[in-house]
Amino acid sequence: MPVPGTSIESVRELAFASGLIVEEHREPDSEGVVFLLSNDRWVQMTERPTREGGLVVLYSDITDVKNSEMARRIKALEESERWIRVVTDHVPALIAYVGADLSIQFCNQVYEAWYGRNGESPLGMRLISCTRRNCINGFCHRCWKCWLAIA
Repeated sequence: MPVPGTSIESVRELAFASGLIVEEHREPDSEGVVFLLSNDRWVQMTERPTREGGLVVLYSDITDVKNSEMARRIKALEESERWIRVVTDHVPALIAYVGADLSIQFCNQVYEAWYGRNGESPLGMRLISCTRRNCINGFCHRCWKCWLAIA
């Protein structure tokens, strides 16, 4: 437990060491520092010097602000994803995004129609399991070797 006169930096270090503070966010143009606490609450700490040379530290619970910010970001991301889906689903071509692990992360309706099996979406499936080897003969030799090594 800090005693009177303990520096703010020491209190912060104690809070991190005890696990009370999970994350710290400092923005150059922002007033104060924002902390994510172990109880999933967000707190903004602002320091104000007094005329007498002291320091007043204000802690404000900004959890509701952070949650509404996150909700707005999620909504914007969902809207963006919806537009990408609308555009790619109307392109008469096979469109897919394959992750580093060679699993299908995104595909349009045309791709699903070609490679979906029994109405099952190829999303999440490894590329080798939903394509036929003769369909990938156009890969360069180096890609083919990687393909075989991973498959």
